[in-house]
Amino acid sequence: MFAPAGTPPEIVGHLNAAINKAEATASVRQLFADLGVATAAGTPGEAAKSITELLAVQNSLRSAVLGKAR
Repeated sequence: MFAPAGTPPEIVGHLNAAINKAEATASVRQLFADLGVATAAGTPGEAAKSITELLAVQNSLRSAVLGKAR
């Protein structure tokens, strides 16, 4: 889940708490599992770190593929 840049921290915190609460329920976890989507509750900071790490891996793979294609 994402929010626009500049969203007030209290709004981000409220949304994060609501999302984590929903994610903790078996029905929501099953809904996402049925769609083939993995969920992970956490903080906005943890999400930002995970996204940054994922983008770094994707950039490395893209560079490796494009480098071999030249």
